[in-house]
Formats: sequence, structure tokens, C-alpha cells
Amino acid sequence: PDVKSCIECHCPGENGGGFMCCPDGSFCPTSDYPDNSQKTYYLRYSMTYIPMTAKVIPVDVYVLDVSDCQIEYNVSQCVQEPCVSTLDWSAAPLPESLEVVYVQGHLHIGSINFTTTYTSPDGVSEDLCVTIPTYGSGGNIPGNETGYVVKFNTCTFDPPKKIAAGGTLSVRATYNSTSYHDGVMGLSYIAAIDQPGLKKL
Repeated sequence: PDVKSCIECHCPGENGGGFMCCPDGSFCPTSDYPDNSQKTYYLRYSMTYIPMTAKVIPVDVYVLDVSDCQIEYNVSQCVQEPCVSTLDWSAAPLPESLEVVYVQGHLHIGSINFTTTYTSPDGVSEDLCVTIPTYGSGGNIPGNETGYVVKFNTCTFDPPKKIAAGGTLSVRATYNSTSYHDGVMGLSYIAAIDQPGLKKL
């Protein structure tokens, strides 16, 4: 079965794909011999938490979307080397300052890296975080499936990284375009210390 096309929600016979090609009830084949009998699956996870005290500092989480709030986009197959596709997006100048403590990018299969950059009001730029996906290499071992993105690095700041009012945040997603990739994402999750009265971006 063509699992890649299915998990990327490729529209059969059309150029591209996305959520509209994976309606409610859709599923991807995992075997050449489909079994239509019902199965029951269970999910187990662990949560770690601590009591809320004065030492716990609340944060606000901001999301930057390289596709300008389209959520997803398509990467076309290249016609010549180098087979690298990049997409950039910049936010408007920040109306208030921020104290950033955490940054992480979110990408899909085919991704090479994702960069979140801060440019100060005087024009000096620095990369806050370069997210590089880790691809699995363990066959069908859960959590290390070959060819799939299984982990992202994160960037933390202690003390917090100060982002000045009037500065800008920009993002860049880089994908390998040796083959097409439908419905990919390029998101940056930014956690900043909550500031009462701050106008939300």
C-alpha cells in the first residue's frame, strides 16, 4: 500500500493534498491483506506534575505558522538540483516585549530543519532555535519507525531571552523536495513568561 500518500492526505488524481482529502472516518492501509474486522486499541501515557506554588511561573504560548495561518501547505517535487524547498514568514513588529523561555518547531516527513529568528528593533538578527527532526531507524519499533519523524530538539532559555517591543519574529521551514510532500506543516511554538495586562499577539 502507498502509505506515504495516505498519511500526507494526497488527493488521488489531483495535484496536491491536505485535510480536505482525509475526511472523517479515513484510515491508511498498513497491509496488503486488509482485515476489516474491528479492533480495539489502547493508549497509555504518563504525566508528571508539581503543585502550583509561587515558584511556578505561568507562561503564554504563541504559535507562528510559516504558511501564514494556512496550517499546511504542499511541497512540489523538484525538477533539478538542489532539491530543497524553503518557505519564510515574518510576523508584524511586536507591540510589547516578551521574555521567552522555550521554542520548538513542528515539521512533517521530508523536513530538514525549521528556524525561528528574532530581529531586534535596530536590525540585528539571531536564531532563537533551529529545530532538526530525528528520523527513526528501527524498522517497525514503536517510537523509532524507519523513515518517520520521531523526535524534535527543543530550545530553552534560563534566564529568559528578552524580546524587545518593536522587534520581529520570523520562521523558515526547509524540506527535501526530491519527492512531493502534501499537507506539510511549519510551526514554531514559543513559550513566554505570562505578563498580566499584556496585549496578546
